[in-house]
Amino acid sequence: MNLSGVLLAGDFNARTCTNNDFIDCSQLTDVMMVPQAIEDTLPNDMLERQNYDTVTVGWHREFLDLCRTTGLFILNGRTPGDISGEYTCLSNKGFSTVDYFLRTVDQLEGVKRLEVNCDEKYSSHKDAHFDYRPLVLTITQQWQPPPIQQKAIKHLPRFKYDIAKAAEFSMSVQHNIGVWASPDVLDAYDVQTIINMLQQCIT
Repeated sequence: MNLSGVLLAGDFNARTCTNNDFIDCSQLTDVMMVPQAIEDTLPNDMLERQNYDTVTVGWHREFLDLCRTTGLFILNGRTPGDISGEYTCLSNKGFSTVDYFLRTVDQLEGVKRLEVNCDEKYSSHKDAHFDYRPLVLTITQQWQPPPIQQKAIKHLPRFKYDIAKAAEFSMSVQHNIGVWASPDVLDAYDVQTIINMLQQCIT
């Protein structure tokens, strides 16, 4: 199930090292004897992923399985601005990469740059507010407004006012509303049916 037009970002609590975020079929070429059919496991011009974090901990299996089954690719460690795969999380226990940007293959062309802010103030443990380094993704997107669906306009019925029948009309409306708004009727019919009947009372 390959998704399209999707961009995900967040703390996924998954340290993935450089494990594949795609299904690698390269080892099956000899077995299947159709090397041309599965020669490409990565989209054109996409680099193999790098990562300073060489540990696999947390939800890494589930996270990578999500990528493999949906066609989402991790942008960290293979995008200009973050080719080396900078750490994104700093704590007293050490450095790790758990914050990611992911995008579907149909949208990769619009990815221009990914930066992990390694400013000194984000690399100190003195201030607990700066345990995570900010990530900035630059993309270009051609946006097209959705087509406007023209709905048929229902013209309201026209009524000719006749003052001679005003009193009769008023009494008829009051009577019918009283009938259809009674507790017994409200319990016996659904709301839409009652609304339809009330509309008939005044037309």
